[in-house]
Amino acid sequence: GYARALAQASPRVQVETIGRTEEGRDIVLLAIADEPGIRDLDRLKAATAALADPRRTDPEKAEAIIASARPIYYFNCGLHADETGSGEMCMELAHRLAVSEQPIIRRIRERLVVLINPIAEPDGRDKMADWFYRYLKGKTDYDALPRMSPPYWNRYVYVDINRDAHQLAFGVTRAVQAMFFEYHPVVIHDLHEAIALLQTWNGTGPYNPHLDPIVTSRFLEMSLHEVTTLTAMGMPGVWTWDFGESFGLHFLDSVAMNHNSIGRGYETFGNATAETVSRRLRGGGTEQEDYLSREWYRPVPPPDSFRWSMRDDVNYQETAALSILDWTACHAREMLQDFYRTGYDSWHKGVSEPPYAFVVPGGQDDPLRVAGMINRLMDQKIEVGRLTADLSVKEGRFPRGSFIVKLDQPYRNYAVDLLEPQRFPAESENLPYDDVSWAFPVGFGVTAVRIDDPRVRKAPAEPLREAVAPRGRVEGDGEVFLLRDTGRILQM
Repeated sequence: GYARALAQASPRVQVETIGRTEEGRDIVLLAIADEPGIRDLDRLKAATAALADPRRTDPEKAEAIIASARPIYYFNCGLHADETGSGEMCMELAHRLAVSEQPIIRRIRERLVVLINPIAEPDGRDKMADWFYRYLKGKTDYDALPRMSPPYWNRYVYVDINRDAHQLAFGVTRAVQAMFFEYHPVVIHDLHEAIALLQTWNGTGPYNPHLDPIVTSRFLEMSLHEVTTLTAMGMPGVWTWDFGESFGLHFLDSVAMNHNSIGRGYETFGNATAETVSRRLRGGGTEQEDYLSREWYRPVPPPDSFRWSMRDDVNYQETAALSILDWTACHAREMLQDFYRTGYDSWHKGVSEPPYAFVVPGGQDDPLRVAGMINRLMDQKIEVGRLTADLSVKEGRFPRGSFIVKLDQPYRNYAVDLLEPQRFPAESENLPYDDVSWAFPVGFGVTAVRIDDPRVRKAPAEPLREAVAPRGRVEGDGEVFLLRDTGRILQM
């Protein structure tokens, strides 16, 4: 309601519905810029779309587009429903971006388009609000609080709603994915609450080997800027680096990382209640003693004990968000060049180095599983075709009608990541943050053959334009059906 009221009141704000939840609630998106930016929003979206495909936009044309384009920066709030501060912060941030005439705000409005999803998971947000008013309101003894959230948020999942970037099983992930391919933001920035006092993600490594080095170096630079800026303002407990590894790219911000943009995140300190309470990091059930040491990545540690409120949470998130928006505004041309270059490099790898393709042979045991994998690849905007003639390469002979993923395409790196097994470096001192696999052939039970023979690039193939929908048939007659059990779902 607030998002729609703000858009109605200001020519600098536009609101749209980008999806619906499992329980039918709207997922809304605010677009904020100066008046010319909102008026030219369709042109600006077309510009970033052109930069996303280097096959139709050569470097000279890209520079001409960049001269009049703007980076688009997206904030995602409230994915985990019990992490309530980001929704409060983003409503205030949206208002400030729309109305303030401070130089920093004007610079952001004039050079960027800021997208805000104020509550990504409104099903859970409504349950959390009801829970607070029923069980938590007025209670300020943190150690004696009753259970601080309902036993579930989403109809189907709890915290693992943030492990869905590849499969796109949930309404919120599909909404963010649709937003990405309409706007092509240079950053998807997901806001969370778990760590004192503000941790800005970039990971300790090992990094996913298919990430472009431009991305890994740029998000390190952005995180260090936030640490420097907030620390200089006298805000303790702002740090980076020592959290996760950035090998598994299955979180919501990975919608960007897997498609040549930058995925980022904050972890701030949340109370899971809107009341102001006293907190301790050493003991008190937080298990955050390790965050009290002074390190190169944490120049001013947080205090051991303090009073903490929703206002404090909002202040930390909003200060950091404004600092990185201003940084992006000051580096607008570089951010657009980076976005174009990562797509260009991914496409060019598919042209100049193996693998050159993956083939999914026809005649596999379960055509429904094959179709499921092919359709999921296409949902990720990975281009798939069908061979229109038999193919012979050094890896084997593949019949006409087999599926082929040629890798001379902008999302080549993501295609390789999905179609090859994951190999977490055994020598790494760090453990994986998640025990999650995203190898599609393993998960779907499908054979996909890596092709290093460059002759495959000339293989005749017809691009798929719509989802694959195999149909079975019954052979013979009689009173008894015999069906081979391959694990498929039988629909009769």
